[in-house]
Amino acid sequence: MKSKAPTNVYESPSSFVGRALDLATILARFDEGARLVTIVAPGGMGKTRVATRFATLHGAAYAAHGGGVWFCDLTDAGDVLAMCRAVASVLSVALERTTEESAVVAALGQAIARKNRVLLVLDNVEHIATAAAGVVAAWMKVAPHARILVTSRAVLGIAGEHLVPLEPLRVPQSGASREELFATEGVALFLSRAREMRPDFEVGPGELAALGDVVRATDGIPLAIELCAARVRLLGLAQIRSRLAEPLDFLVRREDRGRHSSMRRAILDSLVQLEETERACFAASSVFRGGFTLEAAESVLERPGADVLTVLEGLVARSLVRMRAEGDETRFSLFEAIRELAAEELQKRPEELDHAASRHTRWFARFGRALAEEAAFGGAARERLGHEMDNMVAAHARALVDAERAPDGDGAELALGLALALEPVVVPRGLFELRLVLLDRAITAAQATVSGTSLPDFAAALVARGVARRELGDPKAAASDLEAGLALARARGDAALEALACMHLGEIVETLGRTVEARAHFARGLACLGGAAAGRSRRVREAEIRACLGHAHRREGELAAAEREAKRALALYREADGEDRLPRVLYETGVIALFRESYAEASACFDEALVIVRRIGDKHAEGAVLSAQGILFQERGKLDEALACHARAVRLFHEIGSRHREGSALYYLGGAFLERGSPGEATKLLGRSFELMGAAGFQRYEALIAGCLASVWSDEGDPEASAQWLAKALRAAAACESEPALQATLAIHEAHVALANASEPERSRLLENARALARGRSNDDVRFALRILLAAGRHGLAAPAEALVISDGGARFRLPGARASVDLSRRAPLRRILLALAKLRASAPGQTLPLDEIIRAGWPGERIGADAAANRVRVALATLRKLGLREVLMTGQGGYLLDPATAVYIPSQGL
Repeated sequence: MKSKAPTNVYESPSSFVGRALDLATILARFDEGARLVTIVAPGGMGKTRVATRFATLHGAAYAAHGGGVWFCDLTDAGDVLAMCRAVASVLSVALERTTEESAVVAALGQAIARKNRVLLVLDNVEHIATAAAGVVAAWMKVAPHARILVTSRAVLGIAGEHLVPLEPLRVPQSGASREELFATEGVALFLSRAREMRPDFEVGPGELAALGDVVRATDGIPLAIELCAARVRLLGLAQIRSRLAEPLDFLVRREDRGRHSSMRRAILDSLVQLEETERACFAASSVFRGGFTLEAAESVLERPGADVLTVLEGLVARSLVRMRAEGDETRFSLFEAIRELAAEELQKRPEELDHAASRHTRWFARFGRALAEEAAFGGAARERLGHEMDNMVAAHARALVDAERAPDGDGAELALGLALALEPVVVPRGLFELRLVLLDRAITAAQATVSGTSLPDFAAALVARGVARRELGDPKAAASDLEAGLALARARGDAALEALACMHLGEIVETLGRTVEARAHFARGLACLGGAAAGRSRRVREAEIRACLGHAHRREGELAAAEREAKRALALYREADGEDRLPRVLYETGVIALFRESYAEASACFDEALVIVRRIGDKHAEGAVLSAQGILFQERGKLDEALACHARAVRLFHEIGSRHREGSALYYLGGAFLERGSPGEATKLLGRSFELMGAAGFQRYEALIAGCLASVWSDEGDPEASAQWLAKALRAAAACESEPALQATLAIHEAHVALANASEPERSRLLENARALARGRSNDDVRFALRILLAAGRHGLAAPAEALVISDGGARFRLPGARASVDLSRRAPLRRILLALAKLRASAPGQTLPLDEIIRAGWPGERIGADAAANRVRVALATLRKLGLREVLMTGQGGYLLDPATAVYIPSQGL
């Protein structure tokens, strides 16, 4: 399958005219070491086109250095958090779950740093220039290899900013010859755009003077030229010239309320040409955000006796509205400056403003409600909702205003519906804070209305907020919302919602180890579904609950029941064509087969799941399936393959910020190292895993990890450490009494610890009891505990032969399986870099060492230019690879790392 290009920048279908010197200047600034270049000019000067042209021309060069080129439109970003959300969305980065600006800025800065030599284009920054200056400065500090190209009407005014002012396009001198006339950029642009409007447009000999006059009258401002050119459909050049008798004004003062008076003149001149219906529709189009479809326009811009399509065609022809194709759909939008003027025009029509805003809110509420159910399954419906997210968020805000103005109106009801309709979009995008804000504000508005909790969507919103709160780490508040939503759903006879609330309550209590109580919730959910309307949603909901029920049965060791539920869930998903949700139940089905030692069936399930998750880009699910596949390889004795799977899972979970999943993957990675004969490496990984699981409150994994560590330290002859870990394991397991396999696993670890001081008869008895426990409980954890028990004492904590050994503070290293060491004692930067990478590998497997930290490690205290430093790093890492580390030294997001699947031993550090 073809990999996705590291960019979201593509050329506009219209021709690019001129600006060769400007493009060369931008390139020169970056080549000279600039990290921030701001294209500064009044609105309408073509800043965005120049930036996108530069990005397109140089995208391959940035991609070749491991980065890429990314364009982010900040037009609608009103503050720092909105700016960060926009950039994170473009870079596909999940933001920290906090509303603290500094934390979000810092986290995103690290994410940019991990992109290596990336070009980030920030477009339309002027309205938040002061706030953006601090954000950009912070990112430059932590991401020295990133290059930032800004377009703005005002400078940011921070250290390191290099300005490239855009001057107007060159226009012809009065009396210029035909050749001189056609050689100017301004005329070239006019002719190009005029021929887009009228393919047969030609300039006759008698029109040359008028052409020169028209282009000069625009002062060379590209948008003004395009607006003039758009009129050739209706006017001749002489007519256009007569309407541009006075030169256009320039925006020269930052405090000028007119964002760019020259373009305002051009736009106002275009408005004069509009009929009243066209002018009213143009003004009303300002209520849209992020563009709009013809279907939305025909509802929102509707006026008696007007054909909206015809009106839009006229507005597009005059370049007041842009039109572009997105797949099979045509989408319209306004330049921001034009939209602002349209909004001013609408403000002069207060009655029409209210009507347009109300129609906008209601249309998108209907649109969202119509698509939400289908969008939950992914596909085209979710994509369509995603295109309208900005419109729906704006409609939600307007609905809240209406709710406050008229508590007896339907504003709160509309806000609830819009928040719920956005669920299929905000959840996959990781916009958890926005999700909670939308739901919370809508619920609060509803509670203040006359109708209050009796609103149709109120109970569903409570359930959705409960799920959101659980995902954000507040299970207590989550349970409160879910219980309240459940009570309302039951009182209203909403069986489908009642079933959903039961399922999510069951998931919460199961994470606490109370599987019996969880199964009771799941059973109630299934019973409720009997009263729900038949159809695809009911089948999918039943599949979800049965998958949860199967998971609980598996935890309790009831594999027959677990398998029955999982296979029913699988059949229901396939019947409902819910492919995006298939990986979850394929994973569960595969794990059950793994428990039964039906390895071929397990492998088939995991392979199918991986194909789906990689196609839809679900890293979270990919990591889970890789962990399961690693366990499968481990059981079959394929330890190299197991280590590769577990290491990849660790990296994936670390990248997406799922710390408890990262902890579970580290547990399995540590177990694989232990079976491979690397207990020293295993203890480091298991210790880190225990820290992560303890922070998340996952007591089941705490018990498994602590039990394993008790066995390891027993083998290493440290009974005190062994006893401490065993006590921790037993305390954690006390909360999971309904999981007999967990209890059996710990019993085997206890036997392992007792083996150290057992007599020969007692040793035989302990081993036989352990085998009996494993036979009675078909479970991978039980079998793993038995395998390391039977191998007890076979290995020590000394560096195994397959470890990468770093000695003498990095001055020497020995490759896995090698006898001789490589000497780095006379290569201080290489020695320090390798040691830094090794320490990070020991403390945080899967985490990359950012380039700035590599530079600090290799050349501490030196002041080095960004390009020179980057070159030094490239040479140093290439040298380390040539010296034998090619298979171990990996490239990660924004830096480098030592392969988590390779054991690393640092005797001098005790690691």
